[in-house]
Formats: sequence, structure tokens, C-alpha cells
Amino acid sequence: MRMLWSAAMVTLICAAAQAAEPSSAIYDRDPEHLWDRLYRAIAVRTEAGVDFGMDNAELYRDNFDDSKRLIALLDEFLRKHGENRATGDLRRALLLNDVWAAFDLATGPEVGPEGTALRDRLARVIGRLRLRGSRIADLPDNYAQAVKSGTFAADFDPEQPDRAFLPPDLLDTNGQWVEIGEDGLDVAAPFHVEMVSGRSLFRVFIRCPGGRQATLSYLETLNLYPTPWVLNPQDIGTRYPDRVKVRLGLVQFNPATPQFLPGTIVALVRQMMVINDQIKPVPTSITQKVQFRVFKDVGEPGRLGGLGSDFNTHQLVYELVMRRRDLLAGEAGGLHRVTQKETEYQLTTILEDGNREVHLRGPVVLATCVRCHSLNGIFAVNTYSGTVNGGISSRSVKINPQLLATTSIVNQADATADWKAKQFDWGLLKGLLEAEIPSPPPH
Repeated sequence: MRMLWSAAMVTLICAAAQAAEPSSAIYDRDPEHLWDRLYRAIAVRTEAGVDFGMDNAELYRDNFDDSKRLIALLDEFLRKHGENRATGDLRRALLLNDVWAAFDLATGPEVGPEGTALRDRLARVIGRLRLRGSRIADLPDNYAQAVKSGTFAADFDPEQPDRAFLPPDLLDTNGQWVEIGEDGLDVAAPFHVEMVSGRSLFRVFIRCPGGRQATLSYLETLNLYPTPWVLNPQDIGTRYPDRVKVRLGLVQFNPATPQFLPGTIVALVRQMMVINDQIKPVPTSITQKVQFRVFKDVGEPGRLGGLGSDFNTHQLVYELVMRRRDLLAGEAGGLHRVTQKETEYQLTTILEDGNREVHLRGPVVLATCVRCHSLNGIFAVNTYSGTVNGGISSRSVKINPQLLATTSIVNQADATADWKAKQFDWGLLKGLLEAEIPSPPPH
């Protein structure tokens, strides 16, 4: 009996170990698969023996833990034709986006003397992973999968404010939500696009009480209001993050600007970009993040607001992020609800007091919205204000703030591709890809 019991215990221990293994595996059940080893070398950072960053929504901007190890893995990938070592276009698209992020990081000063070797190899791997347009078009719509799963409520319920929701018609061009971003204009969320260096597009939606027609009516009233700016007394403020005292801008938003009604919801949708066989950045149907801000009220009439302590009084924040592992497993479209206390590295994270572990662990995710969206009502919508500090910096404000409804779902994709085409990292990558000795054609 003792021998049988020991065997049973061994079986249980092995089963537990197998159950724990997927935490270090994304692309294959075997965490030592080439794609998983490459992903970890790109995405994971280790401090005091603890790994951070596995399946994060945003990859670190910090230097790779071991650039020489990453170079060796890239060489292995190229030597063994790693592009053929995992199945499915979805896996390929995800890894392509991650390797692309690694290339952009390798164009900066953080990587040190290994930068040239890294860039050369990363570009060659990207060349192998590129997807033809027809393959990109066939990638799954994980937002629709998440809706179909029934995991999330179909709409915000003020009686159950703790429940996550995912509107089925958010991306419907004829639905209750109005997308912002007119053809020929800049990206609708430039701060977010810049943070990920154009490897994702960001779409902004708004829904006022009463639905689509009520929202369009409000936007028309807002955009035709003749005096969005007024002179600002020469207030003295504190610059962030160095806390230096400065004179604020000489103009400010007009507090009398028409406000939307309480109950208005603003949504930000992040969708993944990849590189096609024509060496162009193109959008996919893969949703990486969805953020909602529900305005319980719009603050005191005639005031811009801006006190961070009032943020939670006026707004409720919800966020769903894509987890690669869940997406590949077919679980709720891979979308995971971020809880109230959940921490994760954000590209806005600042290293404070030299504490790298705190930096890698990241802030409370939902607490970061207050940094940029603490003003009242419409002034908290930075697509309108054109700034991340409420329109008080003369270097970042819009001269003529407006919220124009989009005329095409491809507007933001085109605007993002145009933005990326002007960046140094893209010019360098494109040059390397164009100069590369032809390799087997993209999948």
C-alpha cells in the first residue's frame, strides 16, 4: 500500500507541475518550444529571481535582460526556419507583432553595443513572419468571439457597476456608438499610438444617452460652438513629473463649452497591426485592449475640473486586455477583465526611487487613467482637447478642438500607417527588409 500511495503522490505532483507549466508557455504547450523561448527573451524581465512581463498587454521599454541570449535565439530561429515551427496564422501574427516591438526597442539607446546585431536579426525574423493580405484578412475577430462567449454583460448596468461589459454593437458602423476620427486628419489617440510606436491602431468611440442620433446631435452642437477657448489668468502650476513650478498656458478651454449628458460612455479600442508581404503596416481584426470610461456626472457647471481626488466621483473605468494564451486557447476571445486592484506594467510607468521590482510589477492599472483624464466631462476626452494635461500646455493643444464622426472604419488604420511611416524605427526596418537577400516567401 505504501508503494501504491507513493506512486499516486508522484502522479499528483507531476500533474500539478504540468498544470503550472503553461504559465511560461504561450505559443505551444511545451515552454521550451523555440517560439516560447524567443517570446520570453523579448518580453520577460527578471529581478531578484522573479520573472515579470509574461503575457503582459504592453511589452517593456527597458533593455532586454540578456541581449546575447536573444541574439542566439534569433540565430536559431533563422537557422531552423522557425517561421515553420508553429501552426496557424494567429500565432504567426502575434509573434510578428512581438518581434516588431523588440525591433523598435532595439533602435533606441537602451540596448547598447548589441543594437546592430539585434536589429539585423530581428529584421530578418520579421521578414520571415510577414503575412500576405489574404491571410491577414482571415485572422479571427476576437472581439466578436468575446461577445459570443457571454462572459461579459452586453452593456453598462448602473445597478451593477462592478460588472464588466462588452457592447455587441461597439464596432458596428450603424450602431449606437459613434467613432471619432475624420478622413485626412491625424490619429484620434496620438499619445497612445506614440506609446506603442504605431504597432497598434487606436479607435475612439462615444455614446451619449439616447443612442446614435443623440450622440451625433451633441457632436454637432459641440463642434459648432464658436468660442471653445477663453483667456486664462496667469496661474502657476506644477509640471509633472519633475514638480517644477511653471506658468500655465495663457488660454484655457471655455467652461461654458456644451457638455454631454451624464451617462455618456467613451471607449478606446486598441487593435493590432502587423507587417504584410509588401512591407507595409496594416491593421488586423485582433483587439488587444478595450477601455471604457462611464461618466456618472460631468462635474460642476462652468468649471474645467482637474482634481485627481474627484476622478472616481465623476467616472467609472473598465478595461479588458488580450492575453495571448487565452486567445490561442479560444477562451472568451482572449479578453481578460482588469480588476480594481490589478497591477501591470504600463508604458506610462515611471521608474521611481530606483526600485526596479516596483517598476516591473507596474502600477494599479485602473488608477493610471486619472493622470490624463481628470478634467470634467468633454474636457477629459483628449481626442477633443488634443493633450494629456487638459489643454493648458501651449505645445500640445488643438487650435480648433473638434470631435468629428468618422466616415470610414479604415480612417484610423490609414492614419496610423501614415504616422508609422514617418518614424525613424520604421525607416530603419524597411531599409533592412528591402536590402535583405530574398528568403522564402511570406506565409
